[in-house]
Amino acid sequence: MQKWDYRRKVAHAQEMAEAFYSWAREHNSVPYMGLMASEGGRREKALKLNGCNYYGKTTTRSAPFAIFSRQDILHLALDLNVPVPAEYGEIAMDENGQLYTTKAQRTGCTIAPMTLNRPYKFSCAERKSSAP
Repeated sequence: MQKWDYRRKVAHAQEMAEAFYSWAREHNSVPYMGLMASEGGRREKALKLNGCNYYGKTTTRSAPFAIFSRQDILHLALDLNVPVPAEYGEIAMDENGQLYTTKAQRTGCTIAPMTLNRPYKFSCAERKSSAP
C-alpha cells in the first residue's frame, strides 16, 4: 500500500468520525457501542473499571455488551433466532463446543479504518477469518 493511499483512508475515517460526533452533539445523543470486555487489553481494563456506561468530561458512551463474552452473544443469537449479517456467515460449533462465525469474526464499526462495511478497507480486514 502506498503512503498516499493510507493517508486518504485515514482522512476518510477522520471525516466520518467528525460527522458522527457532530450529529451526536446536534441531537444530544450518545453512542451505543458493541464493545466487549472479553476483547482484552486496555479496553477490558477500562470497561471493568468504568462499567458499561462512561461519563467523562468530554465523552459519554454506553457499551451494553461489555459484560458479555463472544460466546454469550453467539448463544443469544441462536436462542433468539436472530438473523446473522452476511459478513459473519453462519454460527457454527467447533469440536470443543465453542461457537464461531463461518466468515468474519469481527467487522469493525463504520467509522473504524479497518472495518469491512465501508468503501476504503485495509487489506487485512478484507480477508475472511478462518474458523477455529
